[in-house]
Amino acid sequence: MTFSDAMTTAEAAGRLGVTAERVRQLWRNGDLIGERRSTRLLLDRLSVLDLAERDRPATRPLSVRNAWGLLLMLAGEKCSWLTAPERSRLRSQARSRSEAELARLVRSRVTTLRFDGAGGVGERVQVNERTVLSGASLAHLKTDLVVDGLTEVYAAQEDAQVLAARLRLWQDTRGAIVVHAVPDDVAYVLHGRSQMPSSVVAVDLLESGDPRSRRAGEILWSNTVHEWRQAASNRRAGDRGD
Repeated sequence: MTFSDAMTTAEAAGRLGVTAERVRQLWRNGDLIGERRSTRLLLDRLSVLDLAERDRPATRPLSVRNAWGLLLMLAGEKCSWLTAPERSRLRSQARSRSEAELARLVRSRVTTLRFDGAGGVGERVQVNERTVLSGASLAHLKTDLVVDGLTEVYAAQEDAQVLAARLRLWQDTRGAIVVHAVPDDVAYVLHGRSQMPSSVVAVDLLESGDPRSRRAGEILWSNTVHEWRQAASNRRAGDRGD
């Protein structure tokens, strides 16, 4: 097993939503493939991902509005369009849920469409005033991953339809243009943006079918959640006067 195919105990625990001790127990029971190297336990990435898929807990996705609230809250935004009870519930979710569970909660945020078109049209999609860059289009800025030949953007649902018509895009499940269509009634989450924050880029990469993109997304998502939790902990300590 090479290091590129391995997860640490902490990484596996975050992916599975369990403790590090539970991960070690799963390895000892033969539920996970791994090996000890010096004092470290390294686990086969595919065996962790397979177990996560088989044992995935029933995590009901959030409403579209609250999915966006959670994502943008994790990015450090105030989300004043949420009610106080909604913000309180989402903060509680962000503190208590595992990273893997949080990622599943926000899958309801969009309908994803895939297109293709004439040569060079991907660049026109990226610079269009109706789109906001994310995912593969920002991976080189947010992670150490470079994704060539793939355009990934967000747009309001109606704008996505207009964009496809004007640029003569056709739907293709293997196309090089990914458009995440945001329902028009919550399209305000896109206003004033040219790029999505790290939290959104992370879940886009996590949901990619490409193993390298998923790995980059895991790291970015873990860092984003950790930074939010650390900042939230510091704020609570400050409020208590610690």
